[in-house]
Amino acid sequence: MLYEATINDEKIYFKYLLKNEIFENDNTIFKQKDINSVYTYIQDYYKSYNSIPTGEILVDKLEVKKAIIQTLYDLDELDKYDSKWIENKLDLHIKTTLANLELSNLIDKSRNGGMDYVLDKLGINTIFEKEIDPVYEELPTISQEIYDNLPEMLKEITQLFEGQKKDVILTSALSTISMFFSNIKSYYYEGSISYNNIYTFIIAKSSTGKSIMNKCKLLTYDFNLRFRESYKYLKEQYNQMTKEDKLLNNQPIEKVFVGGGDATKQGLYKYMMNNDGVFLLFDTEADALTDKNDDVNGDYSIIIRKSIQNESITKLLATQDSTYIDNPRLNICISGTQDQVKKLIGKNGAENGTFNRFIYYDWDVEPTIEDPHKNKDANDVFMKYSKKLDHWYNEYFKICDKYTFELSENQNKLFFESMKKIHDDVLRKSVDGSSAIIKRHYLFAQKIMITFAALRAVEKIDNSEKDFFNNVNYIPEILNISDSDFLNVLKLIDVYISHSLKMINYYTPVQNEVKEKISWKIQVWNSLKKSFTRKQAIEIGNKINISDTTIDRWIKTLKSDDIIEKNGYNYNKLKEL
Repeated sequence: MLYEATINDEKIYFKYLLKNEIFENDNTIFKQKDINSVYTYIQDYYKSYNSIPTGEILVDKLEVKKAIIQTLYDLDELDKYDSKWIENKLDLHIKTTLANLELSNLIDKSRNGGMDYVLDKLGINTIFEKEIDPVYEELPTISQEIYDNLPEMLKEITQLFEGQKKDVILTSALSTISMFFSNIKSYYYEGSISYNNIYTFIIAKSSTGKSIMNKCKLLTYDFNLRFRESYKYLKEQYNQMTKEDKLLNNQPIEKVFVGGGDATKQGLYKYMMNNDGVFLLFDTEADALTDKNDDVNGDYSIIIRKSIQNESITKLLATQDSTYIDNPRLNICISGTQDQVKKLIGKNGAENGTFNRFIYYDWDVEPTIEDPHKNKDANDVFMKYSKKLDHWYNEYFKICDKYTFELSENQNKLFFESMKKIHDDVLRKSVDGSSAIIKRHYLFAQKIMITFAALRAVEKIDNSEKDFFNNVNYIPEILNISDSDFLNVLKLIDVYISHSLKMINYYTPVQNEVKEKISWKIQVWNSLKKSFTRKQAIEIGNKINISDTTIDRWIKTLKSDDIIEKNGYNYNKLKEL
């Protein structure tokens, strides 16, 4: 949610900085003209004389009313407020202001064709400057900068852990808590409506401790318990009715929102129908899903593919009631080995799109023994947020379509331009299937932004009683995301893209054993001279089983991206791939 400081807010900030003689901040943190003028003058004066100018000097030097200067210099008002609280709000205001400036600067650069500069500033471009060898060992992890700027809830549950365990908790939390915000809608390609549901797959070897993600399942405890207890009570009431009363009343509908991989396909259909399309599949053992991958009991492929983009699911049956789910919002949080990914996705998973429906995180660590008594109080933190999430859902988010998420015009522009640049860079170098991964992560990023915006909104309400700046007790129907959170999500999704690119190379069989870890595009490119012909490119491609048509499409892409130029029958390399 966008944080907008009022004039009174800025007065409090100014007084706090004046009292503590803090003048190194950029003067753009003050939008109010008079406050900006006074702060700017004090900055210059303090730098020259190492002291604060008197009010009389300001009145003499500035075109600011004396009454305004007197008000700004009256520091007694600060006694009403807790200094720590002011520090926190001031920090948020500064981050928001700087993020707004950063976004504006990035937009200006992107308009002038400087997307390389933009992605570099976001810390994204460096990943794709590498030859795209998505099986390379050093995959990026989620940076501390990203963690420092998370919404309060995500920051609190992740700071309990260290190293890549933090990444596993954050990734699992995103797919788990998106269920609570799955009724928030947004708009995607060509006006299609999208809702907030996410699939994550933590990939790790056996005995590496991936069960740590079970902490995130605790976040659903109170929510699921409330519906279980309600059904139990209503069922008991129904059972006590007379036969005549039962004829006049329907049996209560059982609602179960969280289940493991042992759920049958029919069971999943049932509860998604009962829950108006919402369900969370949560399991630390992907085998629970893959061991029964047949048409009767398992094979979630259709549900997985349709649900991520909220396409209606229809199953017409002659022997029992048919299934119709108008707005499926399935969430999936699972973990397993690389081989289990293959089993879950199926032999046609890359072709039919099941593979690219997931956010992958490759936790590449060796099995180890850890102190079992560490973080013994961690459950308490997760259970605290279990109660909060249940309350937030019941109070604000249980009605579908009540809230709509929207990006600002500038955010939309930068979002599209950055994802397009990443897509085009990867497509030139990587294997088939990488395009679909980038496009799908474009959607995932938007869904994560919804979660961030919703968390900021409820956090603001929860803090409103002690928030002397903005006493808020409602969520606006149009949800926005701050520029700082928007940029943070772009940096986060970049990490997930690189992990998924590794998986597509592992999942897609390499057609030639030579240089198995390098994509065919890099192989062909490195084999071509600075000046080459179409025939030469096709001959090299054919040696590794790449078709003429595929080579032609690739050459066309290189030409349109100004990587090569045509000169008669020859193509000349203009720069490195």
